[in-house]
Amino acid sequence: MIKAFKFIAAALSITALTFVLWIFLEAIFELETRVTNIENSLMGNTQEVVDATPPHATI
Repeated sequence: MIKAFKFIAAALSITALTFVLWIFLEAIFELETRVTNIENSLMGNTQEVVDATPPHATI
């Protein structure tokens, strides 16, 4: 009986820690998205033009 209780307590602890980690990662990704949006708005939504031509290509 006590072993079963310890097993259930351990399973609940792991579940709770997983949930807390999930919330933490979601908060980080949300913050990263907001920072990217702020950076884009401050830069006037300008985009770099990237030349995709390889350096030694003949056109």
